[in-house]
Formats: sequence, C-alpha cells, structure tokens
Amino acid sequence: MRLTFPDNVRGFTLIEVLLTISLISLITGGFFYLFNSAESSRLVSIGKVEVQSEVRRAMDWIVNDLRQTTTASITNNLPLNPSKNIKFQKVIEYSVKAGVPSPDFGNFIEYTYNPDSKTITRTDPGKSPGSWVFNNIANLDQPIFKTRQLDGNIEPLIPGSLIGEGNLVIELIGKKEVKLPLTTVNVAYILQEEVCIRRN
Repeated sequence: MRLTFPDNVRGFTLIEVLLTISLISLITGGFFYLFNSAESSRLVSIGKVEVQSEVRRAMDWIVNDLRQTTTASITNNLPLNPSKNIKFQKVIEYSVKAGVPSPDFGNFIEYTYNPDSKTITRTDPGKSPGSWVFNNIANLDQPIFKTRQLDGNIEPLIPGSLIGEGNLVIELIGKKEVKLPLTTVNVAYILQEEVCIRRN
C-alpha cells in the first residue's frame, strides 16, 4: 500500500528551520541575560547592605563609647599609633573629692584597626566576651581617628593632642569584594561622625 499526500501539503524548508532555531536561541539568550543581570544586581545589593550595616554597627559602638569618656581619659591612654587605634576609659560616675566633682573611670576600652584583615576589634577586658570584631573596614592608609582643630581643619590624631584642641572625628570606609558570575565588583561605603568629648 502506498501513502499519497495531497499536493498542497509541504514540509519546512531549511531556511524556515534555521530561522526558527535562531529565534528560539535569541529568546533563550535574552532570558539568560535577564536572569544573570538580576542575579548580579541582587548580589551587589546584598554586598552593599552588608558593608553599610557593618560600618554603621562599628560606628555606633565607637561613638557610644566615646560619648561616655572625657578628654583626659583619652589623652592619658592614647596609643602610639592613634590613626589606627584609640584607647580610653569610660566614666562610670562623677564623685565629689575635696569639694570638686571628678570622674570615676571604669575599664580601659580599645579599638584597634587591622589593615591586613580589614577589621576593627573592640577590646573591653571587663566584659565577657572581651572583644568584638567589625569586618569589611578598609581605610587603607588613611587615619581612622582624627581631630577637628579649633581652626576648623581636620588633622590626624597624635598622642597627647586632644586636650582643648577640638572634637574627635571618626571616619570609617567599608569595602567588600562581591563575586559575580562573570566578574568581581568592589562595593564601598564611607561614614564619618564627629564626637564632642567632655572636658574634665
């Protein structure tokens, strides 16, 4: 038995098949491109949020601690490299000695910046745990702790420079590498706070 087809039935030509394959490839490629772009944007956004939250968390701790201290307690215990770390005693309370109010100090608290690991470590020996680490801080060679001098200029902090000289300025730069499917992107965030230290 022979099968016969009507004269008006034909198959696809090679050009039609190639055009169909090309269109399907373009549509599929577009979907992959959109998916890749959305995934890259999502990863960059997550990286930005992580850097911002870590920098803000570190800044909150530093500022809260510094507001509970005095100029004398910072100056007397200033480390040798104050651009990368600062050491001070928080004031627990004021008591009257010989008719004059004077501060009673608590534990030494120190913030130390490590440029190799890009972290700031807060050390408080009177607490358990005694240290907290803040990540993704990349100030490179810039000083973290500075003072706004009475003339308005912001200068790097040097040992013994705080008494009567101005407010303490803290600048944190957060930085993180975000690995994307095809490349790596650096996200950064800069935060600066100025703290008015109480004078003794």
